[in-house]
Amino acid sequence: MLLVPATVIAGGLLYILLAIDYGPGPGVEVGAIFCGTWVLFYGYYFKFLRFKQVGAVLTVMAVASVYVNLGSLSEERYDSQESSAFIALESQRTMAVSPSKLDVLNAAADRINSTLPMMTDSNIRLNSVVASLDRFQYNYTLLSRSSVEVEAASFLRQVNAAAVSDACGLDDNLSFLKMGVVIDFVYKASDGITVTTIAVAPEDCGF
Repeated sequence: MLLVPATVIAGGLLYILLAIDYGPGPGVEVGAIFCGTWVLFYGYYFKFLRFKQVGAVLTVMAVASVYVNLGSLSEERYDSQESSAFIALESQRTMAVSPSKLDVLNAAADRINSTLPMMTDSNIRLNSVVASLDRFQYNYTLLSRSSVEVEAASFLRQVNAAAVSDACGLDDNLSFLKMGVVIDFVYKASDGITVTTIAVAPEDCGF
């Protein structure tokens, strides 16, 4: 009897419906599939025109709904894959163009060192700069004075204001301080012995 193929077809359409990611509420389409196919075949079996018409409409609607949702699922999957690929690409691009803090400090050190040594006055020479993860160090030498000739406390008072001014006023140093880097000014006498070290922290410049 025709009710058997009606049930088989209804089950097949239901399987297709549930096999796709249809969302939380496929109840309307499930009902349309069962009712449509059952009423359609019931109409043919008992030769009821009205049943044939209603069953045909319901079946067409159910099949169309499944087809549309299969298409939308493909588009959603494509959009999801495309979005994931775009996010991954942007992440790689961001990593490629966003150097680390140490990279920034090392690049600045290389640029400054290419202009050194440099006399800052008639007696003090800036020899080099050195970058580390959280510090940026300027190395100076007092050319005409040995360590025994320098009174450390007096010299510190002499250079401290200028060091803080350089740290808080130069563009490079300002950018370092904003990154949380401490700037060190190391002064050595002509015999290579350190006379004094001035450390300028971000809070010393208002950061």
